[in-house]
Amino acid sequence: MSLTSLEEVISGLYISIDQKFISKIEFDKLYEKANELAAKLNALIKSLSGR
Repeated sequence: MSLTSLEEVISGLYISIDQKFISKIEFDKLYEKANELAAKLNALIKSLSGR
């Protein structure tokens, strides 16, 4: 569920940059943060599924 929500945020980032609501620099920074969070969520999900 949390990964799906994160994917929605990333979709919003693409819309925001396409509509020029945010700059490329802002997009890149937020996209990088989203990827970092996705990696952490995947690690958490993997650790919990191993129980």
